[in-house]
Amino acid sequence: MRVVGLGCVILVLGGCTGTAAQATLPVQLLARDGAIREIGRYCSGTGGFEAAHAKAPFQLFDASGKQVGSGELPDGRAIRAVDEDLGVSRVPTFCQWDFSVAVPQDAVGQAYTLRLDSGEPIDLRRNANGGTEAPAAGIMR
Repeated sequence: MRVVGLGCVILVLGGCTGTAAQATLPVQLLARDGAIREIGRYCSGTGGFEAAHAKAPFQLFDASGKQVGSGELPDGRAIRAVDEDLGVSRVPTFCQWDFSVAVPQDAVGQAYTLRLDSGEPIDLRRNANGGTEAPAAGIMR
């Protein structure tokens, strides 16, 4: 019984020493779906963007094609699609997701690809002048 316990301790300690340093990558994803909504409300992609919704699984790949992160999309938020005051509470909107992904420290870069269960891969780019706070931003097509 002691040998098994000691073996478990060795395995746990061995796993801890090999853990790579993690960084937090902010991500901003936009679906230009043009749905009529109230600004700021929760949303999901509509029409050709239906794959983007709360809890939709995603994978994140670096510029070399290596998977560096994964997770589930949070709730999207409706943002204004036109800069004109239409005088009504429900207006044309886009759905935007703001979230963070844990990635290995050595995978932090400027270019990524986000893949949902269906649809085209989404190119994400960081503003080189925005520093580490700049999100990797992409528009669904």
